[in-house]
Amino acid sequence: MIKILVAEDEEKSRAATVSRLRGIMGDEALIETAADGNDAVQMALKMRPALIFMDIEMPRKTGLEAAAILHEQLPDTHIVFLTAYDRFDYAVGALRTGGREYLLKPVSETTLRETLRFFMSSTNRKRMPRRSRPRCACGSRSITPRILRSMMRRKAWV
Repeated sequence: MIKILVAEDEEKSRAATVSRLRGIMGDEALIETAADGNDAVQMALKMRPALIFMDIEMPRKTGLEAAAILHEQLPDTHIVFLTAYDRFDYAVGALRTGGREYLLKPVSETTLRETLRFFMSSTNRKRMPRRSRPRCACGSRSITPRILRSMMRRKAWV
């Protein structure tokens, strides 16, 4: 059984993500939720999830702040940022705090399936073929840490 935490301050978005995850994973996943960054840290330290879907803009503690703490405390936990903000500084912050993916909301069920498949296979040290990587809602490939590092070296955002 895989443990998943969904950290999202907007109740409808949180419920939709959980519903999609339950539809995909069924009884194979224990899914817990958190409504803000502080709750996300507390819940993650308690349940030790394999995967966290984390919003960036949350009250009390941002997703980036929570991820930085969790990356130190739970280095084997994969963090996927789900955000409505297509901002380069957020993507850089996501990478720096240990995020593995940065997906734009609304996230389709197909993207969630592919993301789950990627992280399930990464626990077995397998890589998903590049053409199968999840896409963000706008249709472009999601920004992976490797791509973001390359962009930062080349200063591609300037």
